[in-house]
Amino acid sequence: MDLDPEARELMQAIRAHIDSLPACERLNALLKFVAVMLDYLTREQVLSIRAEMIETFGELQLSEALNLLDGHLALRELQGERE
Repeated sequence: MDLDPEARELMQAIRAHIDSLPACERLNALLKFVAVMLDYLTREQVLSIRAEMIETFGELQLSEALNLLDGHLALRELQGERE
């Protein structure tokens, strides 16, 4: 998905807002953001966000979310969706 400049700016503003939240609220906000945007993100974007989440929060805190992301990506592959 190639975002137009306005959409890219909006996504960056949302991420900046999430990053400004107290640490205890960031993970939940990021997971909600990804859940809403999942159908609009490319495989590469999902993988990039996944890696960033692991780096920031660790795999232990994210095990359920990672399973959902991985399952979503596997389903995309099975359905033959474009990346």
